[in-house]
Amino acid sequence: MTDRSAPPPYDPGCPLPVSGGAGRVPCMPVADADGAARANAPGRGVAAWVSRRRLFHNRPRRIVLVGDMEMVTRLVARLRARADRYRVVGQFSCQQGAGEWRCDGDVSDLLAFCHASLPDMIVLALEDMERQRMRDLLARLIILPTELRLAMDILPPGFIGDDFNADFGMCLLPVCQRPLDGWRDIVKLAEDKIISLLALVMLAPLFLVIALLIRIDSHGPVFFRQKRYGFNNEIINVLKFRTMYTDQEDLSGRQMTVRGDQRVTRVGRYLRNLSLDELPQLVNVLMGQMSIVGPRAHAVAMEVCGRPYEHVVEGYSARHRVRPGITGLAQVNGSRGPLTTVEAARRRVEYDLTYVAHWSLWLDIRIIIKSVWIVFFRRENAF
Repeated sequence: MTDRSAPPPYDPGCPLPVSGGAGRVPCMPVADADGAARANAPGRGVAAWVSRRRLFHNRPRRIVLVGDMEMVTRLVARLRARADRYRVVGQFSCQQGAGEWRCDGDVSDLLAFCHASLPDMIVLALEDMERQRMRDLLARLIILPTELRLAMDILPPGFIGDDFNADFGMCLLPVCQRPLDGWRDIVKLAEDKIISLLALVMLAPLFLVIALLIRIDSHGPVFFRQKRYGFNNEIINVLKFRTMYTDQEDLSGRQMTVRGDQRVTRVGRYLRNLSLDELPQLVNVLMGQMSIVGPRAHAVAMEVCGRPYEHVVEGYSARHRVRPGITGLAQVNGSRGPLTTVEAARRRVEYDLTYVAHWSLWLDIRIIIKSVWIVFFRRENAF
């Protein structure tokens, strides 16, 4: 989780020590190559969305290089000759004490950099690394919602293979792609905007009735706001209809709701049973913070068996490579309600990662239809 305070402007040439240390502040970007600022406000707005998804194909791809001094320096020289196609926005070391070469920090700084301003591609440029160290490095990087490639100088002179990239002068082996890019992201955004807008208009009378019932039933506000993880580990405020007494609410989300929970109001029990308390999240969808379908937005303090969720399941943050959803693949496959075992927590994340890897418009439609069916006919875990 990164600091959401406004970062200083990013200077690609700013020197930082390579070795880690407490209190270090990495250089952070505030603008893209095309000059579009990346605001930290929730949703980031249409302009930030356009810049992040490279709808303007004529702008250079923003590249981050991670690796050893020799290979990184060689790649920087080659990419400078193709400034019309590439812009190196960061050089990071994957080793401690890598020397005094111009470096923007180590892998921890890279993660902070990418959470603040996503590059188009991360390239690992490594001369030699043992298998376990490579596995550990990839485990830290594959959670990022950006393209990740491994640069390998392994081909003999004169040979060009399928993965050979003439601009880089090396093989660029794909490790993982950005989950939703190009037209796929456009389709997903259009789906979210159209459905959320139509639903909010049609359900406006129901919103008014629910709001009136909540105010009559108990003292306090109509809506409940909770900090949860959004896209790229960004913290967002998720809206719900209030279903608990105000003096017993858990804003952190550490304490899960259980069947017969005494904190839930009379009206709240009906709202939760029919999942009507989730309807205000349509506003989050319209703002661009959430999707109709996606991995469920988890509270930042959510725990499994007394431990933070992200410490229980390896690769947990990879579910944040897409926007969270009101409903998701895990929920329609019975993985909903309180988590009482580590295995159940892992299974839920596996469903989320399967959705991220295999998204399609048809899959979203199937999940939406099945979610509606579950609300009306199979509500055993809704309380």
